[in-house]
Amino acid sequence: MEINLFTVKEVAEILRVNERTVYRYVEEGFLMAYKFNDGNFKKSRIVIPDFALRKFLENHSSDTTVDYIMKNKDFLKEIINSVVKKPTKENIVRLKKVLSVF
Repeated sequence: MEINLFTVKEVAEILRVNERTVYRYVEEGFLMAYKFNDGNFKKSRIVIPDFALRKFLENHSSDTTVDYIMKNKDFLKEIINSVVKKPTKENIVRLKKVLSVF
């Protein structure tokens, strides 16, 4: 089973919130994340696994998946259009990661 890892920026885009809000969700224990160093001890990196994001959405949203998609259809349309216009590996991976949450 493949687990997709999201950056704080990606989660902020999906949830339509500020990056600082995502950090707060992690700090307060609402959103599980992994924290690790990239070899530079002054900077650590936080990633959120897809299953944690899915659980967060289930626990903190009264919307069904269909409702969530309909409310955020412009965001999803933007990602799909980026793949259609420029089908780079990066854009395809981004779309795949976002869709893995649903």
